[in-house]
Amino acid sequence: MKKTLKRIFMSVVAAALIPVLVSCINISETVNKDPNKNIFRATVTKASGNSFSVVPVDEDFTISFKSDDFSAAENDTVVIKYDNYKKKRNGATITVLEWWPDRRNITYSSENAEVWLDLESEDVEGCGSLICQALVEKVYSDCVICKLANYQYGYYAGDFFKNGATAKLNITEGVDVSNLMEGMMIHVTCRKSFHNDTDEKYEADLVTYELVTSYNRDMPIVAEKPVIYLYPEEETEVRVELELSGGELTCTYPEYGNGWEVTARPDGTLTDAEGREYNYLYWEATAVNIFDFSKGFCVRGSDTAAFLEEKLEALGLTRREANEFIIYWLPLMQNNEYNVISFQSEAYTDYAKMTVSPEPDTQIRVFMAWKATDEFTQIEPQEIATPERTGFTLVEWGGSQVK
Repeated sequence: MKKTLKRIFMSVVAAALIPVLVSCINISETVNKDPNKNIFRATVTKASGNSFSVVPVDEDFTISFKSDDFSAAENDTVVIKYDNYKKKRNGATITVLEWWPDRRNITYSSENAEVWLDLESEDVEGCGSLICQALVEKVYSDCVICKLANYQYGYYAGDFFKNGATAKLNITEGVDVSNLMEGMMIHVTCRKSFHNDTDEKYEADLVTYELVTSYNRDMPIVAEKPVIYLYPEEETEVRVELELSGGELTCTYPEYGNGWEVTARPDGTLTDAEGREYNYLYWEATAVNIFDFSKGFCVRGSDTAAFLEEKLEALGLTRREANEFIIYWLPLMQNNEYNVISFQSEAYTDYAKMTVSPEPDTQIRVFMAWKATDEFTQIEPQEIATPERTGFTLVEWGGSQVK
């Protein structure tokens, strides 16, 4: 009798434990192998009103639930965060807390992108697209893996977008990537951009791309001769630090060390701890091609000097500062048929962050990205706002030739 009761008791315990084990193994391990996170991937097998059935990936049992917020269609692959898992005779039931489409290994067409953004087709081009630069890392038949260099504008850009993020760009219908190779820099137009919580990984649908330039990892472009002028209202001890994203310093003068510490006078004269005087702080660094050519100017080579004189004054440089800028760059530009020129803003300041103590009242950072061309290039004109120089003023200029 005791043995019989023991067998009955063990059967009851086993029956009670089976749903728990199924919950941990079949669902959580299927997705992320973390039983503490009630999340799993599944394919939708039924969608009728607010009643749904899904089958977890790599499993053969059905989970049913009701939800007014769940809107996936049959055959969609989704990720579900759940609670209240209950094992049933022919499957299980759950309470859906959150859900989102699973985009791993799925290629969407441009038609799907319009549906996904819940926009009319004529609206997608204006507010549903993401335009950015990308450095190609791998090209597959259904997607392109790349590094996102910088955004120009777009519905999903803004504060969400981080330079250097890795992206999987799904190839949409009609896009030919047969001429893409690893190391190429491209401008891409995408739809349905998604990112993870840390903004390190993106996925989107690739709609169009345009080759910008070939990029060799062993021969990165150079941020050439950025120089920093300091004009305090009175003699001041100043510390300047640089933080580069995706590059490293290759030359500095005076020596950078862990930062520059100088005594600055109102006329711009800088003195180091040994009493040596300098006109400015000089640095040069490698950089990935993060520059934005969505707006700018196409200037005939012979007109470059006059163009720079006009624009540098508008950008806030003094005659002396502009003169030193032009003397450095003009020999490289004046004999070209044309030069495409774009003065960088966030694309540059995000790459080369600067911390100055005490903080200047006015900062003017002029960085010219340019490339030579044999033909006139149509480009949207860049608007230039002239800053007002007040109080302690920092001025920086530099540039980079994109080949």
